[in-house]
Amino acid sequence: MTTKLIRLTKNFSPSWRSSVLAIGNFDGVHIGHSSLINKLISETKSIPGAVSIVQSFYPHPSQVLNPSLVFRPITNTRKKLELLSDLTVDYLAELRFTKSLSQLTAAQYIDEFWINRCSVRHVVLGPDTAIGKDRQGGIQFITEYCKSKGIGVSIVEFVKDGDSKFGSREIRRLITESNFENVERALARKFSVLGRVVGGDQRGRSIGFRTANIHTGNNLLPNNGVYACRTRVKGILYKSVVNIGFRPTFGGGRQVTEVHLLDYSGPEFYGARLEVLFEERIRAEQKFTSVEELKAQIQRDILKAQEYFNRG
Repeated sequence: MTTKLIRLTKNFSPSWRSSVLAIGNFDGVHIGHSSLINKLISETKSIPGAVSIVQSFYPHPSQVLNPSLVFRPITNTRKKLELLSDLTVDYLAELRFTKSLSQLTAAQYIDEFWINRCSVRHVVLGPDTAIGKDRQGGIQFITEYCKSKGIGVSIVEFVKDGDSKFGSREIRRLITESNFENVERALARKFSVLGRVVGGDQRGRSIGFRTANIHTGNNLLPNNGVYACRTRVKGILYKSVVNIGFRPTFGGGRQVTEVHLLDYSGPEFYGARLEVLFEERIRAEQKFTSVEELKAQIQRDILKAQEYFNRG
């Protein structure tokens, strides 16, 4: 099935009679999220005719409440929809987060965005869920208020890794540290980034290594450097070497993500959407004194990547 994206605008009216809802940003859709969503699906099946809804926000609340912070998501909306589809969620309902929205009380939020716009019969929550102004509506309030409105509540405990829970903040740290083995354990899949191929200055072609520049939006990326990856192109996975950085050898002023496919000899695919799955960091970004020195290093990078893939 395919999860449908809806926006809970002012004039939105639900097409269903009842729903079961989970709330959160679900960034990364990690194994903790999956546990909660599995409960969401089971509760939905227990209510005849109900639909399952993951209610989330755009932009991320931190960008509105603290504009000086730069938030980079683990998964963009397209990837999130793909993952929610795999979990058989009916709808991803996004609500535009504004400062005025942040001033609503928890009761006002439940009345407007759960009852009026989503016809909620049951909610599935994590133990740290809090809604309303200054997050004043915690689990106890939500449970009591929902009960007064005839809405059931299920609390799903954290999925833990030892003594700590699996959480998006920790996963972000692991990604920036290129700890892809533990990231994969937390996500139950390899960390990946989606991007559309855009035109570049064809430096790679000029030095003998054809690359595809991909636009990754504001997605979280590992630190600048060179990586062994697998890249999905039109449904096919190719071994690849990926460079993230500013290309200091050429005096670059903007960060780029360049993908070199190791076993591809087909036509160009400008405009295509690629998915890069990160597997191992090869080296940090470097500045070289000449193009020949850079070419020699790229060849060594390719050999290291091939050695990595041969081990696997």
